[in-house]
Amino acid sequence: MINYRQNLKQLLLVILVICLGTIIDFFVHKSSPRFAVPFEYFPNKIIYGSLWAFVFLKFFSGGVRVKKHGWLALWTSLGAAVVLQTKYFLQGYNLSFVFLFMFLHFVMFLIPAYFIFKKFSDLVAPPPVGK
Repeated sequence: MINYRQNLKQLLLVILVICLGTIIDFFVHKSSPRFAVPFEYFPNKIIYGSLWAFVFLKFFSGGVRVKKHGWLALWTSLGAAVVLQTKYFLQGYNLSFVFLFMFLHFVMFLIPAYFIFKKFSDLVAPPPVGK
């Protein structure tokens, strides 16, 4: 049975993680003209990053059954960062830029994800139904 309330709460937590990571990312991109990106880069990152992070969270918390919040944060953040940077590579961003920001986005998402997933560990990695 699909638990819509739980899925919505998980999605909202993931959106919070991606928004916090995107705020950090905004300042990193403003730190040097070499890192400049158009403004629409940030809303797109929030939309697509949240959707992909939610997919990875559901896969790792439900399908693969990763139970520890730290591992969920790691795999969810890594998955979202890789997919986003793949998208940016396909849009024509320089390969060195893509690899640098793949690592940076991973870290920018991992830090808030770790603490948010820890605080809400019962929500992001609930026990199987019937246990």
